[in-house]
Order: sequence, then structure tokens, then C-alpha cells
Amino acid sequence: MLRDGARTLRRDFAHPLAGLSMTAVYRMTVPHSLLGQTGHALTRLGQVRLSASVTGPHDLLVQVLLHSLSAIDHFEAQLADSFPALEIRDRTIAMHTPKRMGWLLDDHGRAIGRVPLAPET
Repeated sequence: MLRDGARTLRRDFAHPLAGLSMTAVYRMTVPHSLLGQTGHALTRLGQVRLSASVTGPHDLLVQVLLHSLSAIDHFEAQLADSFPALEIRDRTIAMHTPKRMGWLLDDHGRAIGRVPLAPET
């Protein structure tokens, strides 16, 4: 599956130490006929950490890592140029993430403790 590109491996890292000081979560819409193609193409953009088809009024959820607030304009211009049928319906900006995937993070994005995602038995 890895060789065929059906699956890829993902590594996590301390985002602030890499100069990525903010996360943006976009809720977007795209015509259903372009959903799979667009979602897959978005994953090839370096800023994109997650691209997922979801149910509800906005059918595409995209999470990106950016260097600064000013990088939002450049990223959204890139989206408009590359995906003319894509419409941004909502965006949420996070300047600091205190927890990710069950790990408590310090101000530099390094793991300092664990909070299980599910109760341990």
C-alpha cells in the first residue's frame, strides 16, 4: 500500500521549532464530482496536514500549518488559483496548540505529558 501510494506515513514534530507558529482549519465546499480529486490534490500542498471529506454543509475539512498570520493570504490565493471550484466557507485559527493526539505540549510544541485519547483498561 505504501509503494502504490494508497497509504502514506506521517510523522509529528514540534511545529513552533520548525517556524510553524499557527494552525488554520478550513471548512470548504467543492462540487461533489470534484471532491475526491480536490481532496487528494490538497494533500500534496506542503502546508496541508489533513484533508478530509466530511458530511454537513461543508464537505471538505482541511488543516494547514503556517508560519504566520500573513501567510494566510498567500495560502488562500494559492487555493483560488489552483482550485477555482473550491469555496472557503469558514476558517478557524489557532496560535497555540496545548494538546495534540493525546500529548500535552509545552510552548515550543514538545510533548511534556500524555492524556490518553481513550480510557485505558
